[in-house]
Order: sequence, then structure tokens, then C-alpha cells
Amino acid sequence: LWPRISNYTTEMLLTEVQPAMQASLPKLLEGMSFHPDKCHLGKNPLEFRRIHIDRERQCTAGGDIDNLAIQARFEWDADCNIFLRFKGSGLGIQGLSIKGVLVLELVGLTNEPPFFEGVRVFMNRAPEIDVRFEGAAEGLLNLTWVRETIEGLVEDAIAGLLVLPNRFGYAIVPNADIFTIKSPLSQGILDLTVWGAAGLPAKEYTWFGTPSSDPYVVLTCGTDRFQSQPVFKDLTPKWDWTASMLIQEAAHQRIGLEVFNDRTIGWDDFLGCQTLPLRQILEWGPDRKVTLKLQDRTGGQDRGTVTVSAQWRPLELCTEGSQLGAAGVLYAGVHSAARLPKLGEGTVFWVAAACTRLLESFPRPARETPQVGETPQESTAGEADAEDIERRLAILRAHNLGERDIASILQIEPERLRAALNGASDGRIGSELAGRRGTHEVSWETAFEFPVESVADAEVSFDVMCKEPGKFARSLGTYRTAGSSLAGSENCTQWRTVTVPGTDVLLKLKLGTR
Repeated sequence: LWPRISNYTTEMLLTEVQPAMQASLPKLLEGMSFHPDKCHLGKNPLEFRRIHIDRERQCTAGGDIDNLAIQARFEWDADCNIFLRFKGSGLGIQGLSIKGVLVLELVGLTNEPPFFEGVRVFMNRAPEIDVRFEGAAEGLLNLTWVRETIEGLVEDAIAGLLVLPNRFGYAIVPNADIFTIKSPLSQGILDLTVWGAAGLPAKEYTWFGTPSSDPYVVLTCGTDRFQSQPVFKDLTPKWDWTASMLIQEAAHQRIGLEVFNDRTIGWDDFLGCQTLPLRQILEWGPDRKVTLKLQDRTGGQDRGTVTVSAQWRPLELCTEGSQLGAAGVLYAGVHSAARLPKLGEGTVFWVAAACTRLLESFPRPARETPQVGETPQESTAGEADAEDIERRLAILRAHNLGERDIASILQIEPERLRAALNGASDGRIGSELAGRRGTHEVSWETAFEFPVESVADAEVSFDVMCKEPGKFARSLGTYRTAGSSLAGSENCTQWRTVTVPGTDVLLKLKLGTR
């Protein structure tokens, strides 16, 4: 298994980490890239320690199911060979260590083989990563800020795949609900209020020479990040600031709290931090204010205190349409699309989802599925295909059909048909269109959750997007639906396959609410 993981990681470094690294590093390091032939994880596999196994319940629209959760702390001291090319010379990673907590869940336990419906894997927070370089640019890359930039990019690549709310999921049983396995509905909403702090370290000076700081708070939960406004020149700041966050796995998640000094120029100064398991926070109750000690990143040296409180709002299954008028979470799962036009090799497709009536206390990040490429075609259109297209086109024109109807019958995108009719000679129209004839299907299996003021009044839009090589991204069409349409469905949950207006594209969705 480890060689396969090594190959997958190599591909991720080349296709995801490298472009992000090149975009983020300064001009001084422009052109740095991974050597494709000297990039593997070595022979030392991950070591798993402190393994803990629990049986957990999961609420679904079809009823509660039992899961088996296996949590383990992993450590990896790599003997890897990862070589970077930089301005005609090279440098390698001398040491790489990664530490974190991995959770594997066997979802939907059954009494018959294979005894569970699917598997999902996730991490409760980004892993700790330490990188040390050797080679021609060793001194430059071992500078703290450069090393932290590269480590951060690797963390982001891992977080985008495995850190909650992101999960890797796989269905074992053919008819299993992939969203139940891969993207279950969140369990609740946590409102965490940061009231103030005391005894913070001073990193600047006031106009009168008094030591001070401009502190602000950053809260993290998985990949979600929330930031308060800074308080000007105050070592005992009062924020009275609340961040609301969706909680996917209350048994496993942790909340990170960091305090920084806001600088107008340069990097903000770290003042202190604290990390708490969500289980501990839920024990406080809604009316209790708790004062926590802030520490440095190694867990030592007190750096003042911070006072917080928390309120937990569990999300219950919506069983009646009459409940849709209240605030809740609208669930939008984008499964796949069929009848997508063939636009050529290198074209990518994705869906951008948006929702109205969002709760003000929640951030509004872009919600997009991964971009999935069109499958390359090995065969080319022949002379017979071109003649068939021309014959059909002549018949359809003789019946005075419009361009959109002709495109639908020929299974060609309307814009492609228009371009061919306007640009190709009569003898080449068939050849021009034959290579673009037909449709294909892509799968995303990506879900989004929208906390809204009123489920019934909220409207979700699904914009099917594409981008051809060398061209700007564009929309193929948009499907819209209101939360009120879930009324009358069992547990207010529906699977739908809909035609995107103005296209032949079929979009498969799973919609629900809590």
C-alpha cells in the first residue's frame, strides 16, 4: 500500500502544491519547481500510535445508522527524496516529519458481508509539518519565513483533501448513498464568544513610549477560520465577538484560538494560543464564562489569559414541512452531470453553488465543486461521421429548425454549432462538427451546507461552469430551487435529476435540511 500512497503524493506535489508554491513565493524564488523524477516518499511508512475505537451513531434521512470510528495518532519521519529545482541548481528535503490525528470510520454497519456500507477518512485539524532543506539554496530556504510558507502550502494541500469539513469517502455497497458516507449533515452549530483578554505580551509602543499591542483573535475549526477586528493599543482588550461554526464531528473536532498583534507593515506578531477539544467546550453550558491560559506554540510559557463562552445548537432532522419556515441548514449535494458537451481535451467542468438568506454570523466563502476534466478521446471523427452530420444538418435546416433545436438533436453545444456555421465552408461543416459530436458525464460527489434564516424562503442556485484551454471560464446554465420545494418529501430530503435550463445538461442532486 505504501508505494501507492507515495505515487499519489508525488502527483499531488506536482499538480497541486507546486502551482500554489510558485504563486505564493516571492520574486527571489521565482521558478522553483519539484523534480518529477526525484520525488517520492521513501520506504519508511507512517506509524500509528494510541489507537482508540468507538461505536458512534449517525442520523440520516433514512434513519439512524451505526458506525465504527477508529482514531489514531500518526507520526512519519520520512526517508523521502523530494528534489527542488531552482535557478539551474537543485536542493533536496533533508528531513520531513508529519504528525497528526487520523480518523477512519466504517459507515453503516450491517450483519452481512462486507459488514459496512462504506468508509470515510478525515483529520480533525491540519497536521504538524517540519521541513529541513539541503543543497545549493539551503541557507535561503531554511529561513523561518520561507520554510513556514512552504510548510503552509503542504498543509493546505492536505487540508483540502482530509481536514474537516473535507473527507475522503468510498462506498463499498453498490447502492449506498455516497453523501451519507462522504458528506454527512453537520451535527450542530457552535456559537463561540470571545469576551476579552488580560496580560497579553507587548509587541509595540504607544506614541508616549508605553509598551502595548493591537490584538485580534483567530478561531479555527478544521479548515474554517474566523477573525475578529483588532483592538487598538490595549493589553486587556474587550472584543465581545462571536463566531458561529458548523460542527461535523463533535466527538473528534478541536477548536483552536490564537491571538495576534496587528501590524500595518510586516508580519503580524504571535501573542498566544490555546486548543480545546469540542467535547470539553460542550460541558461548559451556555451561561458559563471560562478564562483560559494562553501559551506559546510549544505548550509552555504563559502569555496572558482569554475569557470565552459557548452555546451549542444541535441540528435535528426536519420531519415535517411546517418546520421549513424556521432557521436551519440547507444541504445541497452535487453528485454528477450528464449530457455535458464535448469541448475538447483540457476542458474542465465544475458547479458553483450559492444560496440566499444566509445567516449573518456565518462566513460566505465561494462554494465550488472540484474542477473535473473532460475525458480525452482516442479516436477521431471519420469521413462517414462528417457526411452523416452534413446530411442531418441539411434535413433539419429544410424544416426551418432553430440553432438551439438543431444543436440539441445533433448533440452539439449551440455555440459550437454557431461558430461552425459562421466560420467553416459548406464542405467542411460536417468535419468541423463531427469531432465535437456527443456528450459525456462527470462526477463530483461534493456537498455544501448553507445556514439560513428561513429554509423555506432560501433559494439555492447551481451554476454549471466550464473552461476550455486558452479561454475564460463561462457558465453553461443555472438551475435554481427553493427550500420550500422540500415540503412533502420524506424527512424533507430529495434526490433529483434535473435539466439545467437552456441546456441539455442533466444535473443529479441531493437536497435536504436540518
